[in-house]
Amino acid sequence: MEKALKPREEVIEHKEIKVSKTDPESGYMVREGKPEGFYYLDHRTVDMNYNIITDVHALLTLNDWTDR
Repeated sequence: MEKALKPREEVIEHKEIKVSKTDPESGYMVREGKPEGFYYLDHRTVDMNYNIITDVHALLTLNDWTDR
């Protein structure tokens, strides 16, 4: 006969969400080796022959994607 498992204690996580007072659409980012702060994520298309940015697509930050 197997032992019954102990009931698991429920852990409630509290997540602090930081919102910019001047730009609420930006997201707060924390990355190793980078300054903490409010930023946007973006994708850029670059012309490799002339090193010119030809297109930019701005996104919500990763934290904002998981909060919605």
